[in-house]
Amino acid sequence: MRTVPETLSKAMQLKRVINHKPLNLCWLSFDVNGNQPSVSLPRRKGYTLIELLVVISIMALLAGLVVGMAKYATDNKKITRVEADLAKLVTMIENYHQKLGFYPPSGNSAYAPAVTPLYYELSGCLVDATGNTFTTLGTGDTISKSLVQRAFGIDSFANSAMEKGEAVAFARNLMPSDVIEVDFGGKLKLLKVPVNGPPPWGVTNVWHYNSKNPTNNPGGFDLWAEIMVGSKTNVIGNWKR
Repeated sequence: MRTVPETLSKAMQLKRVINHKPLNLCWLSFDVNGNQPSVSLPRRKGYTLIELLVVISIMALLAGLVVGMAKYATDNKKITRVEADLAKLVTMIENYHQKLGFYPPSGNSAYAPAVTPLYYELSGCLVDATGNTFTTLGTGDTISKSLVQRAFGIDSFANSAMEKGEAVAFARNLMPSDVIEVDFGGKLKLLKVPVNGPPPWGVTNVWHYNSKNPTNNPGGFDLWAEIMVGSKTNVIGNWKR
């Protein structure tokens, strides 16, 4: 049996522990003999299933937003690029009209308005003495009269001459990437759209041009491109949409 002094001593020790360790921060436990109390910290609780599902849902939502914004930016970039090329070509065509008094003829091809002599008209051509070969100014691309007839349904280009200085080069700002060469029973060059088009054009996408009977700009010309934006076909032309 413990004496009164021993009991008082144990009580004083317990008081010091309680004063040193607040009860709201820890748990106190005693052994069966009433010895010095030991301190044990509470265990940390882990994430619940609901909390994990909420976090996963938020991450999936953010990922979807990022992918959607990236696709939107890519589509806008395509449209902006085509519109820039459209503005450049329209300026060349208007300069042609101002200088020569008429718009570049779009030819009489059965493949028009996709297959037109617009590239050669804007480039200007020199004709050889026989009248059978045309050579573009600046780039030196050649095309035979027979191919001109077969591809464009015409015998000659309006902006062509046998003497230098009589034909005018309006396509000085064209880059090699603005032109595409196709096989039409001979090498034929057309103005290329910088973005893929719908079938059957795909990567071989060309500008459509009509100055013979334009429907959107009567008395002027229609110039447009058909491009793929996502899974849809977009038409970008020189008229209000």
